[in-house]
Amino acid sequence: MLTGLIGVVGLVGLYLISLRNYLLFHSIAEAFSIVIAFCIFILAWNTRRLMENSYLLFLGIAYLFIGGIDLLHTLAYTGMGVFPDHTTNLATQLWLSARYMESLSLLIAPFFLGRRLRVELALTGYVAASLALVLCVFYCGSFPTCFIEGHGLTMFKKVSEYLISLILLASVAGLLRKRDHFEPGILRLIIASIFLTIASEFAFTFYIHAYGFSNLVGHYFKIISFYLIYKAIIETGLRQPYDLLFRELKLREQALRESEQAYRAIFENTGTATLIIEEDTSISLVNTEFEKLSGYKKHEVEGKMSWRDFVNPEDLETMQSYHDGRREGDEGIPKDYEFRIVNRSGGERAVHMTVSMIPGTRRSVASAMDITERKRAEEIIRRDKETLGHIVKQRTEELIDAYRKLAESKRLSGIGTLAATVAHELRNPLGVIRTAILNIRRKTSEPALYKHLNNIEKKVSESDRIISNLLRYSNIRPPEKEKANLHTIITECMNSTAGRFPGQEVDVTADLDGLGDGYTDVDVVQVREIFDNILNNAYQAVGGRKGHIEVRASRSPEGEISVAVKDDGVGIARGDLEMVFEPFFTTRTRGTGLGLAICRELVRLHGGDIRVDSRQGQGTTVIVTLPGK
Repeated sequence: MLTGLIGVVGLVGLYLISLRNYLLFHSIAEAFSIVIAFCIFILAWNTRRLMENSYLLFLGIAYLFIGGIDLLHTLAYTGMGVFPDHTTNLATQLWLSARYMESLSLLIAPFFLGRRLRVELALTGYVAASLALVLCVFYCGSFPTCFIEGHGLTMFKKVSEYLISLILLASVAGLLRKRDHFEPGILRLIIASIFLTIASEFAFTFYIHAYGFSNLVGHYFKIISFYLIYKAIIETGLRQPYDLLFRELKLREQALRESEQAYRAIFENTGTATLIIEEDTSISLVNTEFEKLSGYKKHEVEGKMSWRDFVNPEDLETMQSYHDGRREGDEGIPKDYEFRIVNRSGGERAVHMTVSMIPGTRRSVASAMDITERKRAEEIIRRDKETLGHIVKQRTEELIDAYRKLAESKRLSGIGTLAATVAHELRNPLGVIRTAILNIRRKTSEPALYKHLNNIEKKVSESDRIISNLLRYSNIRPPEKEKANLHTIITECMNSTAGRFPGQEVDVTADLDGLGDGYTDVDVVQVREIFDNILNNAYQAVGGRKGHIEVRASRSPEGEISVAVKDDGVGIARGDLEMVFEPFFTTRTRGTGLGLAICRELVRLHGGDIRVDSRQGQGTTVIVTLPGK
């Protein structure tokens, strides 16, 4: 309201000034438009590196030269005395030159919405055009006559004003075609300014002398037109820059917000642990897979923790160099690499990391795949090779036996690797199948289809159980040795095994005095698993009939421990005896055939040996030897 009142007072004041001194009125009116034109250039020029499109920059450059020609028009106006040798025609020619330049600039400007302007080329073009117009008007005399003293406007002047009006109408059409690039309020102001410019041009087709009434009306329209341009560009650009200078950025942010949920859904449902990393190493976003891998909840990680908090200290320096180099544009930084992650409980998991920079930012997105099982399989291979090397070095004279153990070791390693790989490669697609089934259930209501879905779910569950059984075998870890009393361990195994076969008439005798009361370095869990498996096989060999199991243990002078478990069960056929340590070999209708295979692997990891002596119908003896230290 106050602004409108001030505007009305200003226009009335200008009218009163025109009655007393029209030349002063004209100078004030033109100075107003010239100042606004120069301000548009200043605003556009100083924000050119921040703007996403070049519409405003192009207009700013255009209005710099438009304002310059309008300044010459003001100085050349009748009565100013700056160019005493020229008549009213000079000011009219300069006016028409400025309006042609303004209308054509407004017509061309929408072309640069969403495009980059070559500033040097634009400046060169406007300098050339301005110099050509000035030379034609002042020196060459080639610019057509626009005003004849005593007669008024020429036909060229009037036709030009109508042509300029048509160009301005075409510029409005161009703006409306690209209205999405403007805030509605700004677009309305610019279009209103153009229509007032058209009205001004029509008013200037009627005056017959420089101080006439239609000339006064035309300048009023011009003042209001430039005021609206001021409101649309200068005031809005300073008060609400995001509505004008950064319109494209604002639209992109809106589009980004609208698609955020879709991207987050993709982010959450990817099959690997995924996280967004900031330049300062902080983690701004993680998915549920990362929660499973790290043991931390999202709210504990996002914005509060750094990726450095999850990295093994031995890998930290290398990882930091990758992080810094990636942001410095070093092309030698690998996108894929492995390291060890430390989870909440302090445990370590081996992961394969893939990292990419997010375009246009200094942030990166990282995807981490747990490869611990694969590494364990590789460790089995490595251990087997080391064990083989030791056997070859220490037992050269037993070359044939060593060769056999090598073949067995390689096959066992292959099975372990296959099991880990199959488990890793199949569980992801099985998870995808489960998700697909869930989605189909949500989208259908046909009972006939449910039956098929149930069958698919059943087969997926069966496949998952097979994978779990394979993983049990492939997940044999290196021993974690501690001081333990073997006498106590074996006694506990005998008692627990007897508890698993209640009602079976088996007489068990034990002679463990040869072990003494000393302690031995072993992995308690693994040693217990060894003797549990052996005793379990002995009970099963005796079967439902009455039988006898004997356990004897001794320690050699060098400290080597020997434990023999003998049963009087059904025994093993000679043809099958060489296969008893093979994975998945069994003579029973039930069982996986992994018991003795696991025992042999665990004994070998302890640096010991295991062998079987058996005759069909006469029982079996299993002998385990372990280092005494």
